[in-house]
Amino acid sequence: MIAALPLLIDTHEAQAERIASHCERHPGRDFIAAELIAACDLGCASKVLSAMDLELGYGIAKDWRHITCAGGTRTRQVRTYRVTHRPRSTQPDLFPIA
Repeated sequence: MIAALPLLIDTHEAQAERIASHCERHPGRDFIAAELIAACDLGCASKVLSAMDLELGYGIAKDWRHITCAGGTRTRQVRTYRVTHRPRSTQPDLFPIA
C-alpha cells in the first residue's frame, strides 16, 4: 500500500510574496510575465498579478515594453509589471469589545 503524501498547495499569497521579494531584489525594473514565471516559479502570472492588485492589497504598476521578434525584423508590445508597495498591515484593535 502506498501512503498518501500531503498535497502542497501553492497559494496566491505565497506566489505574491515571491514576486514582491523578487521585485525588491531588482528595484526600478519592470518585468514581463514570462520573466516572473521563470524567476518566481508561478503557475499563471496573470492570475497572481490580478489577485495581488485586486484582492491582496499590493500596488502593481503596469506599463508596456517594445521587444524585438521575428529574428529582429519586427517589434511588439508586451505588458510589464512592477510592485510599488506591499499590503499595509492593519493596526490592531486598541480597544477590543469585551
